Amino acid sequence: MEATGGYEKAAAEKLIQAGYATSIINPRMGRRFAQAIGQLAKTDKIDSQVLALYAQKIEPKAKAKFCKNNQLLVDIKARRSQLLPMIGMERSRLETGSTDVKKSLAKSLKYLKKELKQVDKDLQESIKGIPNMPPKISSCKVFVG
Repeated sequence: MEATGGYEKAAAEKLIQAGYATSIINPRMGRRFAQAIGQLAKTDKIDSQVLALYAQKIEPKAKAKFCKNNQLLVDIKARRSQLLPMIGMERSRLETGSTDVKKSLAKSLKYLKKELKQVDKDLQESIKGIPNMPPKISSCKVFVG
């Protein structure tokens, strides 16, 4: 299946748990494959046929198992990466914003900083007391889709 902004994770997890070989590919690769075989039209039916052919011909590596512990770390790190630029943008707006909107900007910035603090706490809790990477996590495959 193609990565769809995170929506594919639940489906992949269920398929893997049910014993199906499952691979998540970058949508760009699926599209390029379709173009390479002359399939320019794009519908759900055509996409599913192209992805099935892609799996047969390219044989992308299937994920061995889904690891919730590892996925949690990936998700927390992703959230942190989202918050940092938002904080930077709000800081810039606060410095240059008009007096009328500074109160709103300060409120937003305070909220984002609070969220970042919580995300950092969640990240520390996820890895607390674990030297390096725990076997439970390091043995799992990560979906970064």
